[in-house]
Amino acid sequence: MKKFLLACGLLLGVTTVFAQEDKMLFNHVAVGAGVGTTGITIDASTTITPYVGVRAGVNFLPKIKVNTELDLDFNENIRTVYESALNEKLPETFDVQGKPNLTSGHVLFDLYPSKHSKIHLTVGAYFGSSDIVSVYNKEDGALKNIYDFNHRRGVFENIEQFGHVTSEDKLGLVLGDYFIEPDENGNADACIKVNGFRPYLGLGWGVRCQRIV
Repeated sequence: MKKFLLACGLLLGVTTVFAQEDKMLFNHVAVGAGVGTTGITIDASTTITPYVGVRAGVNFLPKIKVNTELDLDFNENIRTVYESALNEKLPETFDVQGKPNLTSGHVLFDLYPSKHSKIHLTVGAYFGSSDIVSVYNKEDGALKNIYDFNHRRGVFENIEQFGHVTSEDKLGLVLGDYFIEPDENGNADACIKVNGFRPYLGLGWGVRCQRIV
Protein backbone atom coordinates (compact mmCIF):
# COMPACT_ATOMS: atom_id res chain seq x y z
CA MET A 1 0.00 0.00 0.00
CA LYS A 2 2.90 2.40 0.77
CA LYS A 3 4.36 1.75 -2.68
CA PHE A 4 0.97 2.33 -4.27
CA LEU A 5 0.47 5.67 -2.47
CA LEU A 6 3.99 6.70 -3.49
CA ALA A 7 3.16 5.86 -7.11
CA CYS A 8 -0.01 7.97 -6.89
CA GLY A 9 2.03 10.86 -5.51
CA LEU A 10 4.54 10.60 -8.33
CA LEU A 11 1.69 10.44 -10.84
CA LEU A 12 0.19 13.66 -9.48
CA GLY A 13 3.63 15.29 -9.50
CA VAL A 14 4.26 14.32 -13.10
CA THR A 15 0.76 15.51 -13.98
CA THR A 16 1.52 18.98 -12.60
CA VAL A 17 4.77 19.21 -14.55
CA PHE A 18 3.17 18.24 -17.85
CA ALA A 19 0.23 20.55 -17.24
CA GLN A 20 2.67 23.45 -16.93
CA GLU A 21 4.75 22.38 -19.93
CA ASP A 22 1.95 21.52 -22.35
CA LYS A 23 -1.65 22.64 -21.94
CA MET A 24 -2.84 19.83 -24.23
CA LEU A 25 -1.42 17.07 -22.05
CA PHE A 26 -2.34 16.27 -18.46
CA ASN A 27 -4.53 19.36 -18.41
CA HIS A 28 -6.74 18.28 -15.50
CA VAL A 29 -6.99 15.91 -12.57
CA ALA A 30 -10.33 14.61 -11.35
CA VAL A 31 -10.99 12.78 -8.08
CA GLY A 32 -13.98 10.50 -7.74
CA ALA A 33 -15.64 7.94 -5.49
CA GLY A 34 -18.15 5.18 -6.13
CA VAL A 35 -19.61 1.87 -5.02
CA GLY A 36 -19.56 -1.30 -7.13
CA THR A 37 -18.75 -4.99 -7.19
CA THR A 38 -15.21 -4.24 -6.00
CA GLY A 39 -16.54 -2.33 -2.98
CA ILE A 40 -15.97 1.36 -2.31
CA THR A 41 -13.70 2.97 -4.88
CA ILE A 42 -11.70 6.19 -4.59
CA ASP A 43 -9.52 7.19 -7.51
CA ALA A 44 -7.89 10.02 -9.39
CA SER A 45 -7.96 10.35 -13.16
CA THR A 46 -6.21 12.52 -15.70
CA THR A 47 -5.71 12.87 -19.44
CA ILE A 48 -2.41 11.81 -20.96
CA THR A 49 -3.36 12.62 -24.57
CA PRO A 50 -6.69 13.33 -26.30
CA TYR A 51 -6.88 9.57 -26.87
CA VAL A 52 -5.64 8.18 -23.57
CA GLY A 53 -6.73 8.70 -19.97
CA VAL A 54 -5.43 7.06 -16.83
CA ARG A 55 -7.12 6.25 -13.50
CA ALA A 56 -5.42 5.11 -10.30
CA GLY A 57 -6.97 4.45 -6.93
CA VAL A 58 -7.97 2.04 -4.21
CA ASN A 59 -10.96 -0.26 -3.66
CA PHE A 60 -11.97 -1.54 -0.26
CA LEU A 61 -14.79 -3.33 1.51
CA PRO A 62 -15.33 -3.07 5.28
CA LYS A 63 -14.12 -6.23 7.05
CA ILE A 64 -17.55 -7.27 8.29
CA LYS A 65 -17.56 -10.65 10.03
CA VAL A 66 -20.29 -13.04 8.88
CA ASN A 67 -21.49 -15.83 11.18
CA THR A 68 -22.58 -19.12 9.63
CA GLU A 69 -22.25 -22.91 10.01
CA LEU A 70 -20.24 -25.51 8.14
CA ASP A 71 -21.26 -29.16 7.96
CA LEU A 72 -19.05 -31.88 9.41
CA ASP A 73 -18.33 -34.56 6.80
CA PHE A 74 -18.69 -38.18 8.00
CA ASN A 75 -20.46 -41.47 7.29
CA GLU A 76 -22.62 -43.51 9.66
CA ASN A 77 -19.80 -45.97 10.44
CA ILE A 78 -17.60 -43.07 11.57
CA ARG A 79 -20.43 -41.66 13.67
CA THR A 80 -20.85 -44.99 15.48
CA VAL A 81 -17.14 -45.35 16.16
CA TYR A 82 -16.76 -41.76 17.37
CA GLU A 83 -19.74 -41.86 19.71
CA SER A 84 -18.78 -45.28 21.11
CA ALA A 85 -15.20 -44.21 21.77
CA LEU A 86 -15.96 -40.83 23.31
CA ASN A 87 -19.43 -41.50 24.69
CA GLU A 88 -20.81 -38.27 23.27
CA LYS A 89 -22.85 -37.26 20.25
CA LEU A 90 -20.89 -36.34 17.15
CA PRO A 91 -21.73 -32.73 16.14
CA GLU A 92 -23.09 -32.35 12.63
CA THR A 93 -22.21 -28.66 12.23
CA PHE A 94 -19.78 -26.12 13.70
CA ASP A 95 -20.16 -22.36 14.05
CA VAL A 96 -17.68 -20.43 11.92
CA GLN A 97 -16.99 -16.83 10.95
CA GLY A 98 -16.10 -15.48 7.54
CA LYS A 99 -14.20 -12.23 6.96
CA PRO A 100 -13.49 -10.54 3.60
CA ASN A 101 -10.18 -8.91 2.73
CA LEU A 102 -10.96 -7.16 -0.53
CA THR A 103 -8.74 -4.06 -0.33
CA SER A 104 -6.89 -3.56 -3.61
CA GLY A 105 -5.35 -0.90 -5.79
CA HIS A 106 -5.84 -0.33 -9.50
CA VAL A 107 -4.25 1.44 -12.44
CA LEU A 108 -6.46 1.63 -15.56
CA PHE A 109 -5.94 3.23 -18.96
CA ASP A 110 -8.94 4.40 -21.00
CA LEU A 111 -8.24 4.30 -24.75
CA TYR A 112 -10.48 6.38 -27.05
CA PRO A 113 -10.63 5.86 -30.85
CA SER A 114 -11.15 9.60 -31.47
CA LYS A 115 -10.97 12.91 -29.59
CA HIS A 116 -14.74 13.14 -29.14
CA SER A 117 -15.60 9.46 -28.72
CA LYS A 118 -17.56 8.42 -25.62
CA ILE A 119 -16.84 4.72 -26.19
CA HIS A 120 -13.50 3.56 -24.83
CA LEU A 121 -11.48 0.43 -24.20
CA THR A 122 -10.09 0.07 -20.68
CA VAL A 123 -6.94 -1.93 -19.93
CA GLY A 124 -4.96 -2.19 -16.72
CA ALA A 125 -4.77 -4.21 -13.55
CA TYR A 126 -5.98 -4.60 -9.98
CA PHE A 127 -3.51 -5.70 -7.31
CA GLY A 128 -3.77 -6.58 -3.64
CA SER A 129 -3.72 -9.45 -1.17
CA SER A 130 -4.12 -12.96 -2.60
CA ASP A 131 -6.23 -14.02 0.43
CA ILE A 132 -9.60 -12.41 -0.20
CA VAL A 133 -11.80 -14.35 2.28
CA SER A 134 -10.87 -16.21 5.48
CA VAL A 135 -13.10 -18.70 7.34
CA TYR A 136 -12.41 -20.02 10.86
CA ASN A 137 -14.25 -21.65 13.77
CA LYS A 138 -15.72 -19.19 16.30
CA GLU A 139 -14.84 -21.13 19.46
CA ASP A 140 -11.10 -21.66 19.91
CA GLY A 141 -10.21 -25.36 20.03
CA ALA A 142 -13.76 -26.47 19.23
CA LEU A 143 -12.53 -29.24 16.90
CA LYS A 144 -9.88 -30.76 19.22
CA ASN A 145 -11.74 -34.08 19.49
CA ILE A 146 -12.04 -34.17 15.71
CA TYR A 147 -8.27 -33.78 15.35
CA ASP A 148 -7.66 -36.45 18.01
CA PHE A 149 -10.02 -38.82 16.23
CA ASN A 150 -8.30 -38.29 12.87
CA HIS A 151 -4.86 -38.91 14.41
CA ARG A 152 -5.93 -41.68 16.82
CA ARG A 153 -4.80 -39.82 19.94
CA GLY A 154 -5.84 -40.18 23.58
CA VAL A 155 -9.05 -42.13 24.02
CA PHE A 156 -9.01 -42.92 20.30
CA GLU A 157 -5.72 -44.88 20.32
CA ASN A 158 -7.56 -48.21 20.37
CA ILE A 159 -10.31 -47.04 18.10
CA GLU A 160 -10.28 -50.20 15.98
CA GLN A 161 -12.01 -52.11 18.79
CA PHE A 162 -15.13 -50.03 18.13
CA GLY A 163 -15.34 -50.79 14.43
CA HIS A 164 -13.48 -50.89 11.15
CA VAL A 165 -11.88 -47.47 10.58
CA THR A 166 -9.00 -46.84 8.19
CA SER A 167 -6.54 -43.97 8.02
CA GLU A 168 -8.61 -42.52 5.15
CA ASP A 169 -11.69 -42.27 7.36
CA LYS A 170 -11.34 -38.74 8.68
CA LEU A 171 -13.63 -36.02 9.91
CA GLY A 172 -13.54 -32.47 8.64
CA LEU A 173 -15.57 -29.41 7.70
CA VAL A 174 -17.07 -28.99 4.25
CA LEU A 175 -16.67 -25.64 2.45
CA GLY A 176 -18.10 -26.01 -1.05
CA ASP A 177 -15.99 -28.68 -2.73
CA TYR A 178 -13.24 -28.45 -0.11
CA PHE A 179 -12.58 -30.64 2.92
CA ILE A 180 -11.01 -28.80 5.87
CA GLU A 181 -9.19 -30.76 8.58
CA PRO A 182 -8.62 -29.06 11.95
CA ASP A 183 -5.07 -28.47 13.20
CA GLU A 184 -3.55 -29.92 16.39
CA ASN A 185 -5.04 -27.04 18.40
CA GLY A 186 -8.55 -27.98 17.30
CA ASN A 187 -9.00 -25.05 14.92
CA ALA A 188 -9.95 -24.94 11.25
CA ASP A 189 -8.78 -22.01 9.16
CA ALA A 190 -9.33 -21.71 5.43
CA CYS A 191 -8.74 -18.97 2.87
CA ILE A 192 -10.10 -18.27 -0.59
CA LYS A 193 -7.13 -17.24 -2.73
CA VAL A 194 -6.78 -15.41 -6.02
CA ASN A 195 -3.81 -13.98 -7.88
CA GLY A 196 -2.43 -10.86 -6.23
CA PHE A 197 -2.02 -9.26 -9.68
CA ARG A 198 -5.30 -9.27 -11.65
CA PRO A 199 -5.23 -7.92 -15.25
CA TYR A 200 -8.33 -6.05 -16.40
CA LEU A 201 -9.89 -5.51 -19.84
CA GLY A 202 -13.21 -3.77 -20.36
CA LEU A 203 -15.37 -1.73 -22.72
CA GLY A 204 -16.97 1.47 -21.44
CA TRP A 205 -19.05 4.48 -22.38
CA GLY A 206 -19.04 7.91 -20.78
CA VAL A 207 -18.28 11.59 -21.09
CA ARG A 208 -14.66 12.49 -20.41
CA CYS A 209 -13.87 15.07 -17.74
CA GLN A 210 -12.46 18.28 -19.17
CA ARG A 211 -11.14 21.36 -17.51
CA ILE A 212 -13.46 24.36 -17.60
CA VAL A 213 -11.62 27.51 -18.68
